[in-house]
Parts: sequence; structure tokens; C-alpha cells
Amino acid sequence: MSERKARDLGDLRRHTLIWIGALIWIGGGYALQEPARDPFDSAERAAFSYAMLIVIPLVTGIFVFAWVSVLRRRRG
Repeated sequence: MSERKARDLGDLRRHTLIWIGALIWIGGGYALQEPARDPFDSAERAAFSYAMLIVIPLVTGIFVFAWVSVLRRRRG
């Protein structure tokens, strides 16, 4: 049973690192983008930004909940 818990913790670490890398990639791409060429391009970027305002905190909250849950189980 402890092997499974160790594997679960390893999976959580790997997924967390992938999520952090994805955030860095998205943030870097957003920061280094060229100015919008036309109104459609501007609207598309705004829609993406608003979607990320929902997706990023939601997924990050899931990771925080998973880490708290795992660490409580290990302590208890």
C-alpha cells in the first residue's frame, strides 16, 4: 500500500511541475506577443485572456486541494 502512496505522490509532483511549466509557457507567450494587427485579433486575445482568468485559478486550486489532501493523509 505504501508503494501506491509513493507513486501517487510522484504522479502529483510530475503533474504539478507540468502545470508550472505550462503556466510559464503561456505567460511567456503572452508577454512576448506582437501587438494586435486588427480588431479581430484584439478580440481573440481578449477572449483568450478572459478564459485564462477562469481556467488558471481553477486548475491551480485543484492542485492546491490535491497537495493539502495528500499532505494531510501522510501526516495522519
